[in-house]
Amino acid sequence: MAKRIEMPRYHKIALDIASKIANGELNEGDKIYASSSLAGRYAVSSETARRAIHILVDLGIVSTKKGTGITILSTDKALKYVEQNQSISTLVDLKKEMAESVARQKKELDFFNEKMMELVERTENLRSENPFIPYQMVMEPHANHLEQPIGELPLWEYTQATIVAIRRDGNLIISPGPYESFKSQDTIFYFGKVDTPPKVKLFFYGE
Repeated sequence: MAKRIEMPRYHKIALDIASKIANGELNEGDKIYASSSLAGRYAVSSETARRAIHILVDLGIVSTKKGTGITILSTDKALKYVEQNQSISTLVDLKKEMAESVARQKKELDFFNEKMMELVERTENLRSENPFIPYQMVMEPHANHLEQPIGELPLWEYTQATIVAIRRDGNLIISPGPYESFKSQDTIFYFGKVDTPPKVKLFFYGE
């Protein structure tokens, strides 16, 4: 699992001060807290407070001078610094949301595959226990051999499938004779070996 990257405390302090300058709580020319006062205000060490001030100095937002303390220089630069960090935060949040979405989809896909394998296994077990459960397939409009008499089709020769019923428009045709034909949207029921279904699909739909 990837570790979460936290913003350093001194960076958070620098960003908080810049936000106060950007929104007008602090104005250009104002004097603000010395590093020692800043440390107490934010409940951090003096070193952490100094690092926060160094960020603001490097960006031209404030200046420091021994004996005069910390002076605010630029509201515009403070605003720019805040906006840049908001964009970064938005990208980080978006990346996090995308990663969480991918993780959820993978979990759902794994669950689906697990249930599918369980369904296949149970179906095969049931079929092995009861060989009288027929296979079935819906005849799509583009299937081959529609409207041709069953007796004229080399279905058995190619697939070893025995047609036992056709469901059509809610009605069930049991043991369809040789003059019966398959129609679009019919559901056919047939017996065969384990390898018969793919042969039946190939017979009606080709490669």
